[in-house]
Amino acid sequence: MAYVNSKLGAVNLVNVEALPPGVSAQALPQCAAAAAGAGCFDYSPYLSSLSGSQNPYSPQWTFNAGLQYVLNLGGSSTLTPRINYSYIGSQWTTLFESYPTDYLRSYGLWSSTITYEHKEWQVQLYGMNLANKIYVSGQLAPGSNPDNEFFGNPRQFGVRVSRSF
Repeated sequence: MAYVNSKLGAVNLVNVEALPPGVSAQALPQCAAAAAGAGCFDYSPYLSSLSGSQNPYSPQWTFNAGLQYVLNLGGSSTLTPRINYSYIGSQWTTLFESYPTDYLRSYGLWSSTITYEHKEWQVQLYGMNLANKIYVSGQLAPGSNPDNEFFGNPRQFGVRVSRSF
């Protein structure tokens, strides 16, 4: 289990998501409102105080819990079933915390393995995201299409074979 209390100190930044169309924070230097338009732009109305905001991609709570049991089959062989649950708390994807475009909901995932070991050999059957939960794990940078989200992996099954030496 982990608890993260990630809060920003005193900081003000230009909220690029709020800038008018065609204006980029990198394109024009800052100037006073009276001089705006002469090769510069007044960014002061778009400044945001981020003091106390949560760092991006830093959920407050995460935890993993698992349960396994090792069955001794004799002859240097074991069989180990395991079930695991992992939880990732809600989090922001930018410093500006604009809901809902910059917000990722919390999610929990179930996974399971069955491992057969014989001497130096190991064969493992695994399943991930057993409930086939649809969840968003990330987003593109600010100013991009808000529908550009990264979805987490769907249900997956597989086999791993390994040998220790």
